[in-house]
Amino acid sequence: MEARTIIEFLQVLTLYTVCVCVAPYVVFHDLLREKCLAEKFILSVLIGNFYIINVVFIIFLLHIPGKGSLYLFTIVPAFVAWLRVNRPGVREYFAMLYTSLSRLFLGEAHFRTILGALLARPKKLLKDCFRSFFTHIRRHFLEWVMLLGLIGFNTYYYGYQTVTKYVFGASDLTVHQSWINNMDGGTIFCNGVYPFGFHNIIWFLHKFFGLRTLSILRVFGVVETLFIYMMIYLLLRKLCKSRYLPVFGVFLFTLPDLFDFQATMRYQWSLPQEFGMIFLYPCAFYLVQFFERKKEEIQTKKRLKQEDRLYAWMDQYHIMPSTRSLTFFAISFSLTLAAHFYITIIAFILCFAIAISYFPLVLHPKYFWSIALAGILSLFSAVAPMGVAFMQGVQPEGSLKWALSVIFPEEEKENITDTAGTGTSEQEAAPGTVSSEDGAEDETGTGNGPSGPENTETGDTSANNGSSFGNADVSDSPNTIWDKIKAIPGQIKYLPDKIVILAGKVKRRIIYINNAAASFLKGAYSYDELADYILAATEILAVFSLFMMFIRRKFYYRNLFSISLYTLILMVMYSAELLGLPAIMDLTRSRIFLAYATPLLSACLADAVYVVLCWPFRYHKTTELVPIGLTLTLAALTIVYDFIKPLNILYSLQLPGEMKCNYDIIENYPEKRWTVVTTTNSMQSLREKGWHMEICTFLGKMEDYNRHTTVTIPTKYVFFYIEKTPLDYGHDAYNLVTDKMANSGYVSETAASEQAVFGGSEVYFTENRYKLESKLYYWAKAFQQKFPEEFQVYYEDESFICYRIIQNEYQLYNFAVDYGFNS
Repeated sequence: MEARTIIEFLQVLTLYTVCVCVAPYVVFHDLLREKCLAEKFILSVLIGNFYIINVVFIIFLLHIPGKGSLYLFTIVPAFVAWLRVNRPGVREYFAMLYTSLSRLFLGEAHFRTILGALLARPKKLLKDCFRSFFTHIRRHFLEWVMLLGLIGFNTYYYGYQTVTKYVFGASDLTVHQSWINNMDGGTIFCNGVYPFGFHNIIWFLHKFFGLRTLSILRVFGVVETLFIYMMIYLLLRKLCKSRYLPVFGVFLFTLPDLFDFQATMRYQWSLPQEFGMIFLYPCAFYLVQFFERKKEEIQTKKRLKQEDRLYAWMDQYHIMPSTRSLTFFAISFSLTLAAHFYITIIAFILCFAIAISYFPLVLHPKYFWSIALAGILSLFSAVAPMGVAFMQGVQPEGSLKWALSVIFPEEEKENITDTAGTGTSEQEAAPGTVSSEDGAEDETGTGNGPSGPENTETGDTSANNGSSFGNADVSDSPNTIWDKIKAIPGQIKYLPDKIVILAGKVKRRIIYINNAAASFLKGAYSYDELADYILAATEILAVFSLFMMFIRRKFYYRNLFSISLYTLILMVMYSAELLGLPAIMDLTRSRIFLAYATPLLSACLADAVYVVLCWPFRYHKTTELVPIGLTLTLAALTIVYDFIKPLNILYSLQLPGEMKCNYDIIENYPEKRWTVVTTTNSMQSLREKGWHMEICTFLGKMEDYNRHTTVTIPTKYVFFYIEKTPLDYGHDAYNLVTDKMANSGYVSETAASEQAVFGGSEVYFTENRYKLESKLYYWAKAFQQKFPEEFQVYYEDESFICYRIIQNEYQLYNFAVDYGFNS
């Protein structure tokens, strides 16, 4: 099973890469060949995913799903686009083809000569591609070695659960598998309108290449995670001056044990939110690129207009480079919404941080209206399929209501209603009076200054000033303007002392706020002290980049400030509930995005230090020894001191033996001729090839057994899955992937004798599952005594057993027996 899983992973990785990287590059070769390798990769990923997702939407909304329509709508538009984009080369090739065939039929040339001439151009293209690729590797050899090493570790780390346990690691996967299975039946949005980008990709791989949905879902989580990590590297390549600090950022998110396990747990599973994270950082990549290119275009236009050469320059572009950047920004933003709403929220926060960093440039009409139009078009392209489905009568899916309930919880609404019009002690208190542990003065500006008679006089003056403001309409006020002017020299005398007092208050307030914020953030990281360092790093980067923006107006410092601001906003979002702010998303998901932003922050801060230290050397190749040494040293220390992050956790959803039996039955038994009696966990995996009956239904039919009780299953082959150590299936059923599945212990007669529940949403939760599995175990023993030859063990290990019976479909067995705990 381990070898099968590895082969399936390589198969899915190869096919997905071909679909979203290789195929778009071939189709748009003439447009992409002048770009750097990093941008070729991002563009191909965006175009490939956008194309596949929308092709699947089109054939389903036109109600023509099927393999033939999928091939037609996938291949024909791609071929037309290839002809259109590569028109000069295609025309030349077909002209040569016509000439060669004419010479062949006229007997002027041999077939071998013609074939060599026809293959010359494809050979040259392939040769050029390989030459440029290996030239790039040779020039960036150390980067590739370091990056491939980190990718290899991530493949091992996130693939360990899939290879060793074989099973789904999250209960959400069965729901998404059900939706994809319904797409096989011709129904999209079966449970309501929902972002279906992830499901479209899985269904495309399943239908186009004939892969099993079960196999894709088991391994696709590792595939999408590799793309997620690559996007960290590529965005940092855009932001950083150093070539090697982007690798340092990926290293921090890969090897050391820095983050809470819930911040990285979901990357090992195939889930829509993690799939959408592939397109999060390309939004920032192309938005930053738009600002850079737009500025260059404006400056170039201004210069060439003075030289009367503007039209000659513009004639070389059908579409301006900045417009192309904005187009790809719109595509990436659209893909976030097509994959998951939460990714769109984070993408909006990231774009908002960039917009603030480029203020007031972003408000310039040449920038603002272009960005606004791109945003509107991106939202429209993502919402249009869901809008069409809604107009066809499909209601929104239930999880959208849940997401809204997270943002607007009912109890908050009730509290607002109950307290409306009634004052509270917090509302009556003076704003800004926050108490601190060290007894800091209040924030009303009445702190005591130096002792002495002069200080008393100053206090009286301030009191008189307060009374004069309070009685401004009294004509005989003793404090005239002349009196105030005479008091100014006395007040200036104590100004330094007041500045010192104010600075102390500000310092204490900053320390207090930092300590409070760090205490909120501790849940996102493995160690409490790390939250203090991350917060300090964020503030340092924000202050440094903001200061440098006023000294040297370069886009580099704007980009650094945008990353620090983005991280700060994520910190506030993570602490929203503790701060009394509306919670945009739950704490677990906020933790994921905060952790995902941390490598950006760390690498950008390191790059800022690198820029300051190496500025006198003008960033020569020798200066790259600093980030190389930093990365390699930290990697060595991480390994030597065993600071490598431990393997992740697994949700106790299925036993490995159950997945083994699923594969074996699907492959070796005729379709729709068998039934499996088990829990609901395998129902969607078995649905496309066979039948499924729930344990609770099966046992419920023979409760209160009597001699007239009859239970039959109308298929030739019947399999019974029994957990000898029933899983602790429930809300907290997590365990390390290296440990045994969390279970309730071995089945027992005591559990079988207790009354079980045979229906409801929690029928397979821990206690009731233990009772049901115990009952089924003793039923199997009783039935085996009755039919010892026919009822055989099909598979067994220390925690799982599968029985099989072959029956005559015209004379079915009655599975109802008195097993001692049902009468």
